[in-house]
Amino acid sequence: MTSCTLITFAGALLLMVITPGPGVLACVSRSLTSGFRKAVFVAIGIITGDLIFVLIALCGLASVARLLGDIFIIVKYLGAAYLILLGFRTWTSTNSAHVQGYQKHCSSLSCYLSGLSVTLGNPKAIMFYLSVFPAFLDLDALSASEVAMTVATVLCVLTAVLLTYSLGASRLRVVFRSRRASRYVSRCSGGAMITAGVVLAARE
Repeated sequence: MTSCTLITFAGALLLMVITPGPGVLACVSRSLTSGFRKAVFVAIGIITGDLIFVLIALCGLASVARLLGDIFIIVKYLGAAYLILLGFRTWTSTNSAHVQGYQKHCSSLSCYLSGLSVTLGNPKAIMFYLSVFPAFLDLDALSASEVAMTVATVLCVLTAVLLTYSLGASRLRVVFRSRRASRYVSRCSGGAMITAGVVLAARE
């Protein structure tokens, strides 16, 4: 694998991730509602899901993944329903006390699982890693060092993009501290979660 191939793959992955989708919306909405720290766990969940797809593709298990298509569909709808539920709860948290109480009950594990379900049920991620991904890399000819470089590239691109979005959203959150502003933030972040859920469920 040449450096040019790796850069091309990184660019394609960057374009896929940087385009706002369910994963980005999940990170942004969680950051707005619960802060950057909780959004990091959402991002870790998303990255875990991507790495699962990378390993499936690298192990040549695309056919197995197709057989598991029904499971991915179930995960997609469960993830979408979970995001919509979180969005509704966030939308109805219309004052600072409610928002703070909601933040306390939002565990790191639930944030992680929401990110993981978003990726595992995202058809765009499935198509990229099982169809587009092999077009960039000769998966049968990769050495151990090239596999490590590929995984590192995925980690770096995803981490940089998701944490940048999350950090930007958390900066906006700090600005809105009044009762009226917190209501606005709750509704914006709740709407973003609901939108992410609907987009995830509607994608084929």
